[in-house]
Amino acid sequence: MLLMYLLNYKVEDRERVKCVSGIEGVPVTTQWDPNGYYYPTQIAQFGLSHYSKNLTEPEPKRTVLEDGDSIQGDWVVPNSGGYAGRQYNQLVNSYVLNFHTSGKYSAMGQGHAISVLSRAYYHSGGNVTYLNTALRALKVFKLPIYKGGVQSKFLDKFPWYEEYPTTPAVFILNGFIYSLFGLYDLVTLSPRSKQKEALSLYDQGITSLKRMLNMYDTGSGSSYDLRHISLGIAPKIARCDYHATHVNQLLLLATIEKDKIISDTGQRWAGYIQGKRASHN
Repeated sequence: MLLMYLLNYKVEDRERVKCVSGIEGVPVTTQWDPNGYYYPTQIAQFGLSHYSKNLTEPEPKRTVLEDGDSIQGDWVVPNSGGYAGRQYNQLVNSYVLNFHTSGKYSAMGQGHAISVLSRAYYHSGGNVTYLNTALRALKVFKLPIYKGGVQSKFLDKFPWYEEYPTTPAVFILNGFIYSLFGLYDLVTLSPRSKQKEALSLYDQGITSLKRMLNMYDTGSGSSYDLRHISLGIAPKIARCDYHATHVNQLLLLATIEKDKIISDTGQRWAGYIQGKRASHN
């Protein structure tokens, strides 16, 4: 299971987090909308960080503010295509809060969510609801962006899972690798009979990464994406924290994929942090 350093994440303390929803118990972000909305990537990181804390820290105290059944009144949902309401659930013989929102898919968000669901499946002793939900989340990885999915193709040849599905695609590196981590988690934690689809997506993603990785190397750092190629504009150099994320992602990936392109690039980029530079004429 690939957790990296998510144990140390404090998503709820981020400046862009407006609050933790009283309905869903997950963060509401203002990253792209000052009114606040549910950001799948941020929610998944919130879940993964608390999953890690639950393994290493004492059981937290809980206070129930609403159980979906006994509290009167309705929650007000912004006019953004979302819905929140109480519905009777026969499985639990009670009213429950039901919420959904509309929005565009993100490969990074899907990957994080698959990581959460894979762990839930494993630690629940095999509750297939979690597994089946994770498997359904694979659908958008196979669909091209113009059909509502997250897959683009670099030079019409190499599949890429887009953090932000746009046309033309920009091929963001960190979000793509995070999506691979989610696919790998599902492969390692699901029964062998359910691994085929996730494994195929993971394998084709790894192939693309190895073919394209050197295009992100600036000789003194890394590029955030490939907009300088796909859009023909100035490159977007990864700032220090994103470059460090690239390094950590590659070094972790190198423990799974025994491949020199991944391991050598990770080590070289780590050297850039220490001030090393590529040779010049």
